[in-house]
Amino acid sequence: MSNITNVLSLLNMKLVHVMAIIFILILFDGAHAQQTNNWYFGSPAGFPNTGLRVDFTSGSPVVSTCIPMQTEEGSSSISDASGNPLLYTDGVTLWDGATDTVIASGLLGNPSSTQSAIIIPKPGTTSQWLLFTSGAVGMNGVNYYTVTREALMGRLSVSTVTNLVPPAIVGEGLCIINSKKVGSAFWLIARDANNPLGGVRAWDVSNVGVVNPVAVTSNLSAPAFVNTSYSSYIGTIKSNTCQNKLAFTYLNGDADISDFDAANGVLVANTARRILVTSIGSNSGSYGIEFSTNDQYLYITNLSSGNVYSYLVEAPYTLTLLATLTASAEAGQLQIAPNGVIYMARKNLVSEVGPSYLSSISSPSTGGVFNEMALQVNLIGCAGKFGFSYRGLPTFPKPFVVSSLTLNSNDLSSCSNTTTNNS
Repeated sequence: MSNITNVLSLLNMKLVHVMAIIFILILFDGAHAQQTNNWYFGSPAGFPNTGLRVDFTSGSPVVSTCIPMQTEEGSSSISDASGNPLLYTDGVTLWDGATDTVIASGLLGNPSSTQSAIIIPKPGTTSQWLLFTSGAVGMNGVNYYTVTREALMGRLSVSTVTNLVPPAIVGEGLCIINSKKVGSAFWLIARDANNPLGGVRAWDVSNVGVVNPVAVTSNLSAPAFVNTSYSSYIGTIKSNTCQNKLAFTYLNGDADISDFDAANGVLVANTARRILVTSIGSNSGSYGIEFSTNDQYLYITNLSSGNVYSYLVEAPYTLTLLATLTASAEAGQLQIAPNGVIYMARKNLVSEVGPSYLSSISSPSTGGVFNEMALQVNLIGCAGKFGFSYRGLPTFPKPFVVSSLTLNSNDLSSCSNTTTNNS
């Protein structure tokens, strides 16, 4: 009887794994019904209507200017299944993507926050979206809003704010990762600042919104691992394609990578690793970060040095200097596009007048090929003024950008192109 019990227990475990993977695949498919084809960013110099938009609907990037939004760093947007813009925001103002008109203002993000906002469809509905915001250097904390499209008139409205973390506790980074918890859709991730243990918070998101305003907490630090950069408010959080790793940057120091348990919302103990990218000088720590689609490489920027690094996620964990910007410029945020290319915000330091470019990392799954002047974003002016790339690019949940993952053929419990904590 005990053997039968053991077999049934094993089969039940496998069934749970399979159901979790099916759930993730459903989320991947549903996410692509509302896409990340339209990027809104840049041009924070104060000139009206000089924001930038890049449209990836056709596969190749198409640049538009004269956008009302202007942001130094963070933004987010979402498009419909046909690639038409629905919503975009700098974390303070929310615009209707179809008309470029303001839906709401006074939101509690900040254009000078690395990941000032992130938008996802509210699970279980096609007429509502959840908008999460993060203030600059801890101001305003983490908050969220529900955006609703009225059934009859089609008008968009924004709910009152729900505060998840008060000011001066967490950093600027926000990340959405798929959940394997039963009845849950996503985890919202934020990182503590001034926490010597490297605290990380995760909120369960389902069809009711945020299930519990009290986050699940875990720590990066362990007896064999301490990163001295935890005091920084400024930094980025990204997940890998398989939704089982998180990477963190800190403007005052090095980067981290750790396994993440998507069933419980916690970092897996003793899996964190420090990635040594710090340079000398102000703003010389890690800033932008992004995984390749096969999860084998992690790309990191060092803001003021203009350095771009490639890091091998699995042993031997090699860190390689991929490029150093040839002109006087900052190496800013990284974001993977629907065409599989990673783009980088490149900020001119000498002057904001003249050509402005996004840099790119092509072939990121095989180590990357860097092109500093990949895409000019200010060919067309607006009333005599030209937009430009600054430090930031929009923040998207990874499953909204990457449409497939590879399963382990042996047990269907994990992606085959990266180690996991639950296989």
